[in-house]
Amino acid sequence: ILSSIETFEKEKELWHVVLKLCLALLNHKAIKFDRDISRKSLADEVLQERSDLEREVAGILNEMCEKINRQEAHFTSVVVEPFVELLLLNHQPDIQDTAHRIFKSLLYHEFVTTQSIVKISGQTVDCFCSVSKKDGIPHDHFTGSIVPMLQQIFEGPSVDKRIKDTATFQKAGVSLLRDLTELVQLLSQLEQIPDGIEWEDEKTIATFGLMEFFKRTNKQGPYISYIHQLVNQHESANRMAEAALSLMLHAELLSYSDEMLPELQQFPAQTSFERKRNLMMRAIDFFEKGKDWERAIDLLNQMGDLYKARYDYQRVAEGLRMQAKLYENIITKERYLAEHFRVIFYGSGFPPTLRNREFIYRGFECERITAFISRMMSRFPRALQLPSNEAVPDSVINGDGQWLVIATVYPSSEDEMNRRRIEIDRKIPKFIRNYQRGRDLKVFTYSRPFRKSQTKSDNEFKDMWTMQYFLQVAQAFPSTQSRSEVIIRKEVELSPIETAIDAIRTKNSQVLDLVAFHKDPDNQGANINTLTLALNGVIDAEVNGGTKKYQEAFFSDAFKQQNPDRLQNIIELKEALLESIPILADGLTVHRNKCPENLQALQDKLETFYERMKTTIAATCT
Repeated sequence: ILSSIETFEKEKELWHVVLKLCLALLNHKAIKFDRDISRKSLADEVLQERSDLEREVAGILNEMCEKINRQEAHFTSVVVEPFVELLLLNHQPDIQDTAHRIFKSLLYHEFVTTQSIVKISGQTVDCFCSVSKKDGIPHDHFTGSIVPMLQQIFEGPSVDKRIKDTATFQKAGVSLLRDLTELVQLLSQLEQIPDGIEWEDEKTIATFGLMEFFKRTNKQGPYISYIHQLVNQHESANRMAEAALSLMLHAELLSYSDEMLPELQQFPAQTSFERKRNLMMRAIDFFEKGKDWERAIDLLNQMGDLYKARYDYQRVAEGLRMQAKLYENIITKERYLAEHFRVIFYGSGFPPTLRNREFIYRGFECERITAFISRMMSRFPRALQLPSNEAVPDSVINGDGQWLVIATVYPSSEDEMNRRRIEIDRKIPKFIRNYQRGRDLKVFTYSRPFRKSQTKSDNEFKDMWTMQYFLQVAQAFPSTQSRSEVIIRKEVELSPIETAIDAIRTKNSQVLDLVAFHKDPDNQGANINTLTLALNGVIDAEVNGGTKKYQEAFFSDAFKQQNPDRLQNIIELKEALLESIPILADGLTVHRNKCPENLQALQDKLETFYERMKTTIAATCT
């Protein structure tokens, strides 16, 4: 074979087989021997035979290297990846030297021919990825052997004389070395993450980091490969919406044309339209399983428009039937929205990617704070949990250990963050409004009541300040990841009168939603306990002096004189109290029509107290 190098084109497949065979011989796993003394001679004998075989194969490779130096153009597409794999996996000096010389020769040839090393760089990156998945890349070998080798090729004094533009060649080499160093770091991070559901977040984030690298460096093959790895991770963790959104990253690379695409990984040769359609249909399936029926409908609408343009009415009809089923799911099936949790990692015991940084995590469906805390503590067993409502001392922030702050946060919006009041369209059912509030969610909130005065007054409303915290994340939920870093943090201090306004508006909104729910003919048999508790809570507070306490705290001449900047707040508080009157009246009517006999006495009491409340509010607020 070696003597017939001139007929390489005719024997290309055979050359490939020979190279693969050499590679397999040189990289096969070391034989494990019983180290019993009685068998030591046998082990030595077999090891000697293996050493002789490696030397013989290395000799063949050396001879191939000489041929390649004369016929580089024939070999580039065949030998790059096998010899990069040899560089990574076989650490024998003579074999490393042979692989080094072949790789250098191929780099020189491509640059002389094309003034770039784009092709070999891409093949090298592909090989690093495939080796990482099969065997892992030894970080010490990369930094101690591969990096110096590349530096010698691109920066050493023995650069091939055929290369005239050494500055461009060296610049390309610096770029390749930088990319490979970043790639090895990202691959190592992924390799080191243990298996288990508690590490699911770290795996998806590490995978997404690789995807971002491949996207930035225009390596579409590995980018698509890791998209599907991310999809599989989300599917295994039962994060179906995230799996669908990850899958759409691949679909978005494709057009709706009839251009033929070659076979790729698990995909057969097919048109761009067919591959994109198949990806979208799988994404629709994921959205349906994840109860994100609205997004599934959006994709079906997109596909329906395309089928109409192609006059494929059979598929249009199929899509409409699927949409009908999804709309039925929206109005008939129970859907529990995911909780969200704030996590801050304090201490140098955490890696730099986490240390002293704040994230929002999207929990699993119905996951509560206790289960989430258990999951986080399993991941970081040495960490100590800190109270979420206390200041963190510098000794923790700059300490050597690991500390976690974990707390529940709630959906919000930029309007709420900027204190802009939102008018709620109650024609939209609450379960749909809840879904819309949780879709493309970027802002979260939590609050903490506090007192500014150490002395407690006789009127609790005078002292009730609230610190409201708003957190905006880098990437809206749901997304391709289950966590997102907080990039904007805003604190809004609410005075006692603003706290009172928010409290009354919240109660009014709650009663309005309950009344609308129980008025719906589909909910006639629903339990009214929640409505009972809501009405009793508002009216009972009034019995205990609610409006009178508001009057004493905020409507007095003394308050107006001491707080001239709060006149608008006084108007808003009175409006909120007046708005509660017709809302409660409607609620009591619905409650009377539905309450069982054992609640009739409570109904009568609530109506009596409501009349007193109405009179008091009218006298105070008009």
